[in-house]
Amino acid sequence: MRNPIRNTFGRSLVDRDNTLVKDSRIIQDKVRKITYAVLFASLLTCGYLLYGAAKATKERTEALSGNIYQRADNYQFFGNK
Repeated sequence: MRNPIRNTFGRSLVDRDNTLVKDSRIIQDKVRKITYAVLFASLLTCGYLLYGAAKATKERTEALSGNIYQRADNYQFFGNK
């Protein structure tokens, strides 16, 4: 009788049909889950960074436009005073 192929945990990689299909499907499933988790985390990170950049840009734009209008009020442009 042949010696079965064993993995690092000592379990046989060859099932009764002498195929590696079962373990390869398990490995593929684990790799797929890890890949999806990494992609999801990277999407969350990108979204958070884009949200922060948009918020900072909005605040800066509001501050700049507020300063312009304040200066306009101080110099009595546009008939405000």
